[in-house]
Amino acid sequence: MSCCSRHASGGGGKHRGGMKTMLFGMLVGLVLGLMFAPKPGPETLNTISDKIIRKLPV
Repeated sequence: MSCCSRHASGGGGKHRGGMKTMLFGMLVGLVLGLMFAPKPGPETLNTISDKIIRKLPV
């Protein structure tokens, strides 16, 4: 299993900046989701924020 032995030896630095890459991917996904949503962007954001506000235990 060369895969496991490669991870044990450090992996060659292949996964550097993984958190930045993940956050960038999430941001791109959010933007694309808002762009291609069935409703216009501001209306979609209002709907999402209304649902979040209703779930708050205040």
